[in-house]
Amino acid sequence: FRGKKYNVLRERLDTYETTPSQQVVGTLIFTTLVFLLTTIMVFYTFVLVMRLLLLVVQLALWGTYIAFETMPIYPLYECTFNGSMFPTDLVFFMPKKSDPAYSSQTRAVLLLRGSKRTAALTLVK
Repeated sequence: FRGKKYNVLRERLDTYETTPSQQVVGTLIFTTLVFLLTTIMVFYTFVLVMRLLLLVVQLALWGTYIAFETMPIYPLYECTFNGSMFPTDLVFFMPKKSDPAYSSQTRAVLLLRGSKRTAALTLVK
């Protein structure tokens, strides 16, 4: 905008006469582009960083959810702190007439014995 231009054919600086209206239009276009482009770039960068941050948080929450969904947390807790939850023995037998579990309807008894609990499943006719 100083009124000079480089002449490629003659390899020298030539003067370039501009009118004041051309000077004002050129200055307005230049300043508008410079200020708008920097504002747009800052806005785009901020939005991009926020989106990536939210995606990382979403990925971390999703990974935690999947880990808790697929991991057997309650059985692991029970095995660690309360070992008697799961049965240690599985006994399937046919009671005899002298056995207290016998009745005329009973065919078989399935016993699940743990260290503290015993459960019986009676199969009837």
